[in-house]
Amino acid sequence: MPRKKAYKYKDVKKHPVKVGDWVLPTNVQVGKFEPAYQVEGIEDGLYHIVQTEGSYKHRMSVDIRKIRKL
Repeated sequence: MPRKKAYKYKDVKKHPVKVGDWVLPTNVQVGKFEPAYQVEGIEDGLYHIVQTEGSYKHRMSVDIRKIRKL
């Protein structure tokens, strides 16, 4: 029996990432069990993503190769 995944990833080619979508960064710096990020904007091939926990907001600008769409 195959192992269950916590999240179901979508293929970026079939379902392109747009503003408002939820993504998971695949950076080494970001922990494996961190909550998802939301795409805030797209500019010059960089995706601006934000993670909100209460009043704290963690923002990053990453390439499309470094994120997975949920």
